[in-house]
Amino acid sequence: MNFKEEFISTVESYWQLLAQWTPKLAVGIVILLVFLFLSNRAKRLVGNRLRLQMDDPLLARFLSGLAKWVFIVIGVSLAMHTMGLGGIASGLIAGAGVSAFIVGFAFKDIGENFLAGILLAFHRPFRVGDTIEISDTTG
Repeated sequence: MNFKEEFISTVESYWQLLAQWTPKLAVGIVILLVFLFLSNRAKRLVGNRLRLQMDDPLLARFLSGLAKWVFIVIGVSLAMHTMGLGGIASGLIAGAGVSAFIVGFAFKDIGENFLAGILLAFHRPFRVGDTIEISDTTG
């Protein structure tokens, strides 16, 4: 086989791969775009509902952003599965879970304080202007 025939054979095989992947890629992109749209809608919906029920707009914004990212992760995972990249999607999700586990142990104290802050924001045991006494300190 000479160079010209080998080149043509290689180009034809790449062309066939492109023809096979194009529909999957198009469907994956459409799924991703739909989930991006849904994530923005979910963020607005969750944000509006939480702002009506909570006194803390910062926590409502945080939770609505979290809802948006959940939709985005689901959309990326579903798009990758549709394109035939399910193994990569599963690996990314598993890697993120293991990383979160490791980082969770590394920053255990920070995570506990963060969760305590979220719980305090939900329950609101005190308001701005209240006098609070802890041990010998009053403020």
